[in-house]
Order: sequence, then structure tokens, then C-alpha cells
Amino acid sequence: MRRGRLFGGVSALGLLGMALPSLAQAACIPSSQSVTTSLTGPLTGDGGDIAILPGGSVTGATNGIDLAGCGATTLDNAGSVSGTTSGVVLGTSSVGTITNSGSIGGSTGGISSDGATTLLGNSGTISATARGAVIGVANTGTIATLANDGAIRSGGYGVKNSGGIGGITNSGSIVGGIAGLGNGGGTIGSIDNTGVISGGAFGIRATGGSIGSVANTGIITGTRMGISNDGGALGPIVNSGTINAANAIYSTGAGAAIGAVTNSGFITGNITVENQNLTIAGGSGSTFGTLTNGAVTVVNGNLLLTGNQYLNQDIAVNGGAGSVTGQGLLQLSTRHSITGDFALSGGTLDLLAAGTVEGQYGALSVTGAVSLAGSFALDLTDGYLLAPGDSFKAIDGYASISGHIDSFALNGIACSSTATDRWLCIAPGGDHPVIAAVRGSGELDLVVQGVPEPASIGLFAAALALLAWATPRRQIAPGLPGHRDIVVGNESPRT
Repeated sequence: MRRGRLFGGVSALGLLGMALPSLAQAACIPSSQSVTTSLTGPLTGDGGDIAILPGGSVTGATNGIDLAGCGATTLDNAGSVSGTTSGVVLGTSSVGTITNSGSIGGSTGGISSDGATTLLGNSGTISATARGAVIGVANTGTIATLANDGAIRSGGYGVKNSGGIGGITNSGSIVGGIAGLGNGGGTIGSIDNTGVISGGAFGIRATGGSIGSVANTGIITGTRMGISNDGGALGPIVNSGTINAANAIYSTGAGAAIGAVTNSGFITGNITVENQNLTIAGGSGSTFGTLTNGAVTVVNGNLLLTGNQYLNQDIAVNGGAGSVTGQGLLQLSTRHSITGDFALSGGTLDLLAAGTVEGQYGALSVTGAVSLAGSFALDLTDGYLLAPGDSFKAIDGYASISGHIDSFALNGIACSSTATDRWLCIAPGGDHPVIAAVRGSGELDLVVQGVPEPASIGLFAAALALLAWATPRRQIAPGLPGHRDIVVGNESPRT
């Protein structure tokens, strides 16, 4: 048996709903309504509780459930609600909580609200099946919490907000043909994603308005943009999952602002930010954040890198007039460019080397000035072993260079300072290689002078001889005409 309210709130039993005048809806006298079988809607609310039980269904010629008149205290759907236009329409009325473990759908909208809801929780399916500007969950009113661990999908936007949403948590999927989640001038306090937010063009698209923060341990993806902020205010982005798109993070337009990006996961694609300084923080401990398959571009601003970062992108700051400051551990396995100045300020430049051929080791090409006040590290990968005469162009192309290296390590073994700008590591037995940092014309080279037997390669550290860069004399790498060898410890010059 199912009970429901049909056609303006008239009580119905079985299929005996009559389109008779009623004062019940106008008076909004709350009652409990439940549906256990098939019901032809729209089912209207009277301010009380509505439950679609398992096996129950409501099918409307326009809307499945219409709450525009009196709203509801609760709407709990464990069955099926559908309409040719929308599944559920709130209008400007209020619904205390909406919970869905079944299916709610329509051609142009799943749930549409201009009113107020404390909680919209979905563990089932909410959908809008048509293409174009259709929306799974459309909000122009207020939703305190939108919690999804089911599926919200649409041919347009999975969720679109132009009102106010306190917080969105997603451990399921929010998918749209245009965008998974859109904020069209409204306010979203926070987005916490452990599932998938995906769009045909955008993962998250903000056009004006504000989003307080984005925390992602899942996947945010779109073919064009992962997180797009066009003229709005976007707070900090904390990513330990994957943000993936041709343009992974994009904040442009008059008035656009974005907070710091903290990444201990993968950001795959371009990062573009206009009219502000940008901070990208990496991981900590043994955890690295990866920036790959794109470029970092800061327009009218500078870039600060902190934490552990694996950089597989080129960087451009302020058209070459800005600066990149490295205060964390910056790791590279191939050459990348910085269009602008580069300051190593208390950080570490860690170069991974699988060989000496260009492209087999990490390096930087810098168009502007280089300032060094940090550490260097060289880590050998893929079974590569150092040999005398190996040379690595660590930094090249710069307009000027100043400062000193504070420390150096090879394969994680730290060197000790023997004099200003001279570093020495000696393994048990006294075997050690010699690596010289040589500043030539527009490049800083790491040059190997000598190594122990391969059997002990994993046991030793390096001796790094840094020239006194404050002196005007030009020092250049060994092995080329007019060059001299640099020797540290007991090694002899190579002939």
C-alpha cells in the first residue's frame, strides 16, 4: 500500500487521487507521506515528511516531486523519482533534509532548489539526462551541506551553484558534460573531494563568486581545465590526489584571486595565474608533489616554491621580469627553463642523473639572474655510475650569478665544509670522488675529477670544490682548451 499527496495536496490511497480543490496545501498542514508502489505525480509537499520507500516510484509529467508550495521537513527517497523536466523541485520553499539512496532524475534537472536545505545527502543517483545547459543539482538558494557518496551526473553540470553552499563533500562521482561542478557567481565555503569530479571541459568551473577552499585526495579532471577560476575568489588548493587537464589550474580575469597551492600528489597540465604572486608548496618527509606535462606561468607576479617538489615543467614569471624563489627541495630529472630570475633561498636543488647526455640529468636554464643561498644535491638513478670527466651543466643561460652553496650531497651523503665554498665527504677507507662546481661563461657545471672503484660507489660521498665566486676571475671546466682542473683531497689532476 502507498500513501501520497496528489494534485494540490489531496490525500490519495492507491490510485484514487482526484483533482479536487483543497485547502490543505494552502494551509500547509504537515502530514507524513509515504510511497511504496507506483505513483503518477507530481507529488506535492505539505511541510511534513515524505518518504519514497524501496520499490516505490513517482513519475511526473513535468516534475516528479514539487515542493514549491509548502516544502517538506524531510524528503527521503529510497526508490525512484522522475519527471520529464525535473525530478525534484523546491522552488523557494524549505526542506530540512533531502536524502537519496535511490534515483532522482529528469531531462533538464535532477534536483532544483531556490529555497533552503540543511542537508542534501546522496548515496544513490541524481541525474539530468539531456545535453547542454542541464544540471544534476541546481542551487540558487542555500544548502548548508551537500554530501555525495553516490553519483551526480548531467549532460551539462553535475552540480551548479549560484546561491550559497556551506560545504561540498564528495566521495562518489560528480560528472558533467560541461563541468563536474560549477559556481556561477555564488558562494561555496569548501570543497572536499575524495572521489571523482569530472567534466567534458571543466572539472571545477568558477565564474565569479567565491570558493573558500578546495581539498582533493581523489581526482579532479577535465579535457580543458581541471580547476578554472574566471574572475572569482578561490581560496587555497590542497592536493594529495590528482588534478589533471590541459590546464590543471587556471585563475585569470579581472578580480580573480587564488590562494596557495599545496601539492603532495600530481598536478598534470598547465598552471596559469594572473595578477598576483603564487605559492606552490610541495610534500614533506619522503613525499614529493609532482608538477608535470605543462608549464607554470605567473602573469604580473612572482612564484615561491616550498616543500618537496618534483618539477617536470618549464616556468615563466612576469614575462621574464619576475622571480622564482626556491625555499624547499626542488628535484629535476631533465632540463627545464625558468624565464625570469631564480633565487635558491635556503632550499635545495636536487639533480637526478641517469647519464651525462643532455636530457639524462636534471638542470635549469635561467634567463635572468641566479642567486644562490642554499644547497645542491646530485642523486644517481637507473644504475648510472660516475666516471672521471663526467660533466653536468647544472645551471646555464643566466645573465648573472651570485652567492654561495651552503652544502652539497651525493646520493644522500652529506659533505662537510673544509673551507669557504669547499666541501668534502670521505667514505670509510678514504676513497672518494671529486666533483667541482665550475662557473663558466653563463653556466654552472658539476665536473667529476675522479672516482673510486665501482664496487664502492654506493659507500662513498663526494668532494665538492666550489670556487670563490666573489672573485672576478673566471673559472671554467677542465678538459677544454684553456681550462684547468680543480682537485680536492688526494686526487691528482686528470691528464
